[in-house]
Amino acid sequence: MEKSGFIVLDRALLEWQWHDNVAAMSLWIHILLKANWRDGWFMGTMIPRGSFATSIRNLADETGMHPNTIRKWLKRFKSAGQIELKSTNRFTQIIVINYAKFQDLPDDYVKQRVKQDVKQRVKQRVDNRTNKQINKETNKESHRAETSKNADIPTLEDVLNYVAAHSKKVDGSRFFNYYNARGWKIKGDQVTDWKSLLDSWEDKDRLDTASGKKKNQTVPDYMIQDYTDPDDGGKPSDGELEELKALMERLR
Repeated sequence: MEKSGFIVLDRALLEWQWHDNVAAMSLWIHILLKANWRDGWFMGTMIPRGSFATSIRNLADETGMHPNTIRKWLKRFKSAGQIELKSTNRFTQIIVINYAKFQDLPDDYVKQRVKQDVKQRVKQRVDNRTNKQINKETNKESHRAETSKNADIPTLEDVLNYVAAHSKKVDGSRFFNYYNARGWKIKGDQVTDWKSLLDSWEDKDRLDTASGKKKNQTVPDYMIQDYTDPDDGGKPSDGELEELKALMERLR
């Protein structure tokens, strides 16, 4: 007898005349579980599908019922046309009548159940991925909200006062205009410590100076050359420089 797999229990069993009797239900389900789902052999005898070889003692040991209770219900099942009994001097063969009717599933039913199972598994996977994506987006929004909550956005006056108080060699207005135009964000992340950012800005200016770059020049050389007036010593006027600076600020 196979010890794996499953049996089918139809809901019609609830309308069975003994469905409310614990002993009858227990023994009947035990018989269905014990029955071969395919032809087999026992002690040299072929035991067909839907039947099995046993004894009253074995059934009593397996179910915990008294042998007399086993005999009583086997007799009733036989009288009701649910089983046949064949006894030998070695064992008793119990044959479930209409076993195929109880246990065989129609092909359409099997296909439908398989299809439903596949759809359910696919849906579960989609739901899991959707939930992960939702959680990911929620975490991002929470992070953004927390970052915005901790944002450190100064006024122009704050920047200028900090530059003056710490003798910073930077153009405070240029620093403020640059980051204010960008919403005080760096690569999408909110600035949370503008003072440290200004310090690093000053360090960058020092490096630019050390490498020969023009410090604090807000207008590139090629634009200055376009405004060069040969009649004025080869240099643009102050007004032209201011115009260039304003243009560069709009382009940033």
